[in-house]
Amino acid sequence: MPLENAEDVVSQAPDPVEQLAQQEVNTLVYRAIQSLTEKERQATLLFYISDHSYQEIAGFLDISVITVKSRLHTATSATNFTSSTQS
Repeated sequence: MPLENAEDVVSQAPDPVEQLAQQEVNTLVYRAIQSLTEKERQATLLFYISDHSYQEIAGFLDISVITVKSRLHTATSATNFTSSTQS
């Protein structure tokens, strides 16, 4: 490719600013999850990360659906997470 056409080539490398921003978000999420109790962490990871339903989580953890919802509510309140943070 001639050098004069090089400006038309888009770099495939990730944007360093975007990489840094994503790394900061990942760190904040990790810290928030680590701050939860083990029971809250289990429910949170199964629901938000693994995308399981309340019923599935209740079955996995041998607890009621109401308990799953309670743990998720407590976890989201403690970490200031909202459904708007999901993408």
